[in-house]
Amino acid sequence: MSLKLSVVFFTYNRSGYLARAISEFTKNCNLERNSYELIISDDGSNELHKKQLLQIKKDFGVEKIIFNDHKGMGNNFNVGLQAAEAKFVLHLEDDWELQPSCGNLLSRSLSFMIHNPDVDMVRLASLNGIDPLTGLENFGEGFHRLKSSSTNYSNDPHLKRKDFHRFLHWYDSDCTADECEQIFQEKIEHYSLKVCWAGSAFNHFGCISTNGFLWENLSDVHEILYNSSANRDSLLLMAQVAMKSNDLFTARHALEKFEATGECDSQVLQSLEVVREICQLTECAG
Repeated sequence: MSLKLSVVFFTYNRSGYLARAISEFTKNCNLERNSYELIISDDGSNELHKKQLLQIKKDFGVEKIIFNDHKGMGNNFNVGLQAAEAKFVLHLEDDWELQPSCGNLLSRSLSFMIHNPDVDMVRLASLNGIDPLTGLENFGEGFHRLKSSSTNYSNDPHLKRKDFHRFLHWYDSDCTADECEQIFQEKIEHYSLKVCWAGSAFNHFGCISTNGFLWENLSDVHEILYNSSANRDSLLLMAQVAMKSNDLFTARHALEKFEATGECDSQVLQSLEVVREICQLTECAG
């Protein structure tokens, strides 16, 4: 089977986030594994995270991992995208996960782009701030075109053709996220490219907070979940924080790892059963 898709993950000092993102992608994607490649582009993470990235490469069969000097988001995007070999590229930062039952939406989006060569990008996350009545128009096959040039590009998960940047050029190496989005919104308008929306296939898990209590970077919940030395108290606390934040997939991860480390009381087992059931029932359109 020929290579259909290059899945490029961009990361910086968040190996725990990345492990979760890749784990959920490979688990929920319904494409044949030999039809896509996994690429990690790292923006100069520290040695601790680099070591974890090598383990992630081994655990998930990642085809390519690129260790860049720390030159900023734009440079990291460019290097990772330039390493892609397939005709289509899935652009993912390290804190987005493919939701259960959304592998179908991803594969339909890929097929949609194959059969509609005039479509240049398909966005795959929620469209915050866009009025569906005025900002979208029906494109057919369950897809909608974004009408406003001020909202057509986002760094959020999206599919694009490998030659997308042949028309729009590459990212400015030192641009911020907001600057990057503004620049490409203007370029898409200038070249009259077509951007469509498929639906919310990807969930942004980012950082978890409750009552002003924030976990991020090395001490966040996702680092703990994928740290083999995490203790039981930390895992249980992370599960509680995740449930209060209504992040049930993270809660499931934490509780399952807690269960694997030793005996569990009936309350923990009951919580795990409920969380598993809700996660299993969760579906997305498409």
